[in-house]
Amino acid sequence: MIKLTIVIFTLFFIISIYHCFNIVQASYQDCDDIKLKTGVSCAIKATQLRPTQFVVGMDEVECKKQKYNGMSKSDLQNFLQKSDNIVPAVLGPNGELYITDHHHQTRAVIESNKVNDVNEIVYIEADLSQSSNFWQSMVSNNWAWLYDEKVHQPINPSLLPIDFLQLVNDPYRSLAWYVRHQGGYGKTSKSYQDFIWANFFRDNLNLTEQAIINNIRIIDNDNNNNYNDFNNSIQSGPSTWTYCQTAPYSLTCFPNEPEAVQAAVPAALKLALSPAAAGLPGYGEGEVDPISCE
Repeated sequence: MIKLTIVIFTLFFIISIYHCFNIVQASYQDCDDIKLKTGVSCAIKATQLRPTQFVVGMDEVECKKQKYNGMSKSDLQNFLQKSDNIVPAVLGPNGELYITDHHHQTRAVIESNKVNDVNEIVYIEADLSQSSNFWQSMVSNNWAWLYDEKVHQPINPSLLPIDFLQLVNDPYRSLAWYVRHQGGYGKTSKSYQDFIWANFFRDNLNLTEQAIINNIRIIDNDNNNNYNDFNNSIQSGPSTWTYCQTAPYSLTCFPNEPEAVQAAVPAALKLALSPAAAGLPGYGEGEVDPISCE
């Protein structure tokens, strides 16, 4: 009888803890139902958020999307509510929330099969909703990454897309992601760390040449272009442009991009560990952290 009582009490305790945990996980109010201000955390659909950068690494997005698609709705919601996955945001004009991190997570949620079933959790780090110089304040606080995939910068932030699906692929950002997970450099709190490394790899490693070395097709043969089109920076006028100069990392021009990026990882990893990378955030602090898309 005593043993049975102990078993029942133990089960009751476990169930109580489980319910308490779920209550905590579900405790965030909807952003539409509360007054938004600095320091507030709330739940919101990913499609309601606004980006503060022009590009993402689509290899990382695809990996996260695959992982989210394989999770149950409740598991994904609990995952998005973990502290590491809470999205920092700035409250802007008209009550819009502009996120300053986790663009890859947000894009992946939007592309996933659970976009309508889960919320992201945002933490409002600043309220600029009444600012007459919103983007001036965003830029001065380093809350926007104003490069495109061809490293034109700084781009006028008023041209930022409002839809995460309009963010353009930057394969060098994917390359940086692969290298960091293979121990090439360590994760730090430095803003835009992976983009800084992406630009370092771009300056020191030609991704298209690496693809050719590894017999990976880059340009769609039907376009009669070649990989040198990627690197012709100044043209005499629109009549000389090719499509692949305007969109070098599109599926049309770079159909095997994931394979090309992964083929370049060994060379990029060697670069990351070399003295040439000294001074970059996380240099010499890398730890192997295998990527899992499941």
